[in-house]
Amino acid sequence: MSEARTAEGPVRSSPGVPEWAGPALESVLGRVAVTRTEAGDRFPLFADPGNGRWTTTGRGSWTGGFWAGLLWLRARHTGQETDRAAALRFTGRLTDWVDADTATRGLIFWYGTALTDTPEAAALRVRAAQACRDVYDSELGLVPWGSAFGGPRLLARADAYPAWFRCWPRWTPRRQGPTCTATLNSA
Repeated sequence: MSEARTAEGPVRSSPGVPEWAGPALESVLGRVAVTRTEAGDRFPLFADPGNGRWTTTGRGSWTGGFWAGLLWLRARHTGQETDRAAALRFTGRLTDWVDADTATRGLIFWYGTALTDTPEAAALRVRAAQACRDVYDSELGLVPWGSAFGGPRLLARADAYPAWFRCWPRWTPRRQGPTCTATLNSA
């Protein structure tokens, strides 16, 4: 097990991480610690490529789940309670997105809850899946992009959907005749 130093101490490489991936993982996890210090209690949205300064958001926007997921990844690898507490805090702050009218719920809640180990996060993921199921448009055969970020609600965009099918393996479209219907199977 190797260690890399970060602003908050060592990051331990986990057994099962291929040797070639260890340095990259350690670099990412070290950068997460630095970004957490720079962004404070806000979600990092993007950094200026010239000066590295973060533009942040209080609610997370569509990238909030990525940030929570990175915090969970760091917490799992360091074993530090401060990392776990940060991951829990940011995951909890994603709750408002469950009811937001956006297809990006898949991005927000798959990445934001996939590595969690709490019943609260699991319940949050199920609530988000149910909210997505409820906005499924069987006539169009898709979940509309939504209005949370402005623009036309019924727009179809492919970039929000890859995480959907990873997030909710029990949610499956079923073809029935010429239309497609969605079901959320019970747990």
